[in-house]
Amino acid sequence: MRRFSYRRRTILCIWLAAFLLGASGVNGQDAGKPIDFVHQVVPILKAHCVTCHGGREKEGDFSINTRADLLKSEMVDLEEPEESYLLHLITSDDPNAQMPPSDRARVSASEIEIVRRWIEQQIPGMKISALR
Repeated sequence: MRRFSYRRRTILCIWLAAFLLGASGVNGQDAGKPIDFVHQVVPILKAHCVTCHGGREKEGDFSINTRADLLKSEMVDLEEPEESYLLHLITSDDPNAQMPPSDRARVSASEIEIVRRWIEQQIPGMKISALR
């Protein structure tokens, strides 16, 4: 029997849950639609990421200020979006690896689905001004 890595199983479970539950109103009709960075992604980044990784903050040498910063960090893999380290961090159950840290609110399944789709769509619309 083929064994899947913990990371792949976690991503698969999140994807499956999001698909089955129609996470965040993301249904079959919305799945192919372009992600609206300002209205869908920015609220997630502001709620979970900006405090430590936006503006002047660059904890772990990771900044979400610009698309270039995000790509330079190698946190997203535009060729294999499901392999993006960012997805691994926000879906991890490991308190030493998960983001946001265990003392903060977790990224919901619906938010993970939006981030996953945003990465699949090559992280469109990312502008620093939207995160302020």
